[in-house]
Amino acid sequence: MGELTETLRQIAPNLSTEIGGRLRGSMGAILRGYLPQSWSIESPSDATTLSVSADGTVTVRDGVDPAADVVIRGAQASLLAALRRGRDAGVRRTDFEVELRTRKGRTAFEFLRGRFGL
Repeated sequence: MGELTETLRQIAPNLSTEIGGRLRGSMGAILRGYLPQSWSIESPSDATTLSVSADGTVTVRDGVDPAADVVIRGAQASLLAALRRGRDAGVRRTDFEVELRTRKGRTAFEFLRGRFGL
């Protein structure tokens, strides 16, 4: 297992709790329209995919999902810093290449990018 995958697996339980809470109530009906969704994150030496199912379950696996809604590429150290420390990571948007492959991926990325320091 790569370091990106390991880092996302550490974050995944909090994401599952957060997403599960947001899927309740009237706001949940809106959010469900953006699920399922997957984001692949890759560096020159590592790759991982974070997926959120229609019911909000978060899974992480090694490798790039060819059908990912969003693909984020960058240097390993910058990606790890952004994932671990979010806004406090001190990384710049220009440190990453972001490929927004779907409309729902674009919307979710714009909403969540700050949480991950992107």
